Amino acid sequence: MFNLSKVFSKIIYLLTMIAVGLPSVALAAPNNIKDLLDMFTDLLINSVVPLLIAAAMVVFIWGMIEFVGNADNEEKRAKGKQLMLWGIIGFFVIVSIWGLVGLFTNFFGVPSGMPRLPE
Repeated sequence: MFNLSKVFSKIIYLLTMIAVGLPSVALAAPNNIKDLLDMFTDLLINSVVPLLIAAAMVVFIWGMIEFVGNADNEEKRAKGKQLMLWGIIGFFVIVSIWGLVGLFTNFFGVPSGMPRLPE
């Protein structure tokens, strides 16, 4: 069923996020391609990678809880196994992409560092 109030609330939320984030993007406008790569790398390493790692960890732990907590229900145990598998695949994909970003940053001479949570 189409709920118009939910659509409007999501549009207002999106516009608010754009209005709050746009000045910081405008002030950090890159002057050349190296500045653009630095900005992209900082965003990726400092924000996106820790969030994806946390999401993969949550999926894996939730799968473990489903697997162990439902010892008598084979269907839920299978769901738990599948969640654990997707969590491991998520870790592998994230670390692989992280390695590729490291290769590209070294190739283009962009400084990079270890992923960490924002302070």
